[in-house]
Amino acid sequence: MKVSSIMKKTAVITLSAGLLVSPATSIFSIPEAGASERSAEDILSTLNSEQRKALEQLQLNTDGGLIGFKSEDLSSQKEISVIVQFKS
Repeated sequence: MKVSSIMKKTAVITLSAGLLVSPATSIFSIPEAGASERSAEDILSTLNSEQRKALEQLQLNTDGGLIGFKSEDLSSQKEISVIVQFKS
């Protein structure tokens, strides 16, 4: 046999073995989920004063319907830009 054919066979065997072994190694190294259960009290106890102040200043947008439109805008035929907000 020539040296080049031995090199080709060696390369094929090496690549084949690498492809066969790589899925097996991924099975054994399954990472665990990073989410952990924490209560609201635990989360609130870790806030600093600036974060607490920002949390107190939050306001929910409970307004419904059309906001910020004039009646003539709504009755005219010209196009207007709108922003739609969905409740989650």
